[in-house]
Amino acid sequence: MKFWGNFIFAYISSRVIFNQFDFYYDIFNEPLNISKLLIDVGVFISLYLVSAIVLDRLFPEKEGKSPSEIEV
Repeated sequence: MKFWGNFIFAYISSRVIFNQFDFYYDIFNEPLNISKLLIDVGVFISLYLVSAIVLDRLFPEKEGKSPSEIEV
């Protein structure tokens, strides 16, 4: 669940940031532009990592056994 939460946050946040700066790059419909591709991917990865670190600090993994590890 953490992966999808981080992914969705990074995607939406990067789209908002790019919209604010009028930065549009569609890799499938525009010719390959390395600088725009690096900006696009770099911002997404940065936001993903920041959200992963923040969520891990706010909601740390609980110590102990998970429900699948408990013997019945």
